[in-house]
Amino acid sequence: MPKPLSSPADAMTAFLGIVGSARESLRKILVRGECDEYSDDHNMHCTARLVEMLNEYSNDLHHCPKSDPTRNFLMEEIHILEESRGIELPNFLPRTAFLSMLQKKLGCGLEGMLEESPSVASKREKLNMRIKLLGESKTVLGNIKDEIATTYLDS
Repeated sequence: MPKPLSSPADAMTAFLGIVGSARESLRKILVRGECDEYSDDHNMHCTARLVEMLNEYSNDLHHCPKSDPTRNFLMEEIHILEESRGIELPNFLPRTAFLSMLQKKLGCGLEGMLEESPSVASKREKLNMRIKLLGESKTVLGNIKDEIATTYLDS
């Protein structure tokens, strides 16, 4: 149990301690990627989750039947560039050639790649709920701060 607050200075010290602790926790999670405070909650491990998602996407692309590594390397790209007569700049792939290859490999265009997957949608919903909860917590803390200020300043 926290000790009873007997003065505005004690209340403000306790409040600033809570805010400082929350700020440090957010800095650890979001900036430094440390997750030692939340060892059981895997959703709080932002960096690790991002790496997992990128690895999963990379594996999906490598296991796509249309991107078979046993075929001649880059031959499809060369044919597309020759068709579009786009071999003009070195190390530059024209946009139309890129979109054409993307369509052949994934079976959909850029719009299909940008569609939200179910796993991303569920993570986005969880994040939205946490942001809403954080906003409500901020409002409650503001109300507590106002109540502390009025209680101790009036007496």
